[in-house]
Amino acid sequence: MRKPTKGDLLEHYAKRDPVGFIQFDDFTDPKTWDDVVKPDKDGHCIHAGTTHELMTGIYGVRVLVRPDIPKEVVLKSLSKIRAWIRRDDILEVYANQFKKMEKLAELESELENVPF
Repeated sequence: MRKPTKGDLLEHYAKRDPVGFIQFDDFTDPKTWDDVVKPDKDGHCIHAGTTHELMTGIYGVRVLVRPDIPKEVVLKSLSKIRAWIRRDDILEVYANQFKKMEKLAELESELENVPF
C-alpha cells in the first residue's frame, strides 16, 4: 500500500461533511512545551478540546498514534487520558458545547431568512 498524496486525501475527504469530535492530545515532545503547555512529572501534557473533522464519525471512538511513538509512551498517554475522563465531567462539558454550537447554527440560519 502506497502513502496517499495530499490530493488523494483531499479528494477522499471532499465528499464528507464535518463531524464534531472531542479531541485529546498529549504533548510529549519538549519542543512543544511553553508557558501554556506544561508537562506533568512524567513528561506528559494532556489537552482536550473540540474539533470538526472530515471523518465519518461512525466509530464513536478512534485513537490515532504516530507509528514512531514508543509503545510505553502511548500506553502512558492513554492511561492519563482515561484517568482524566474518569475524574472530570469533561465529556459532558464538551458535549454541551457541541449542542450550543448546533443551536447557534440554527439561529443563524433562521436569521438569514428574516427580511430587513
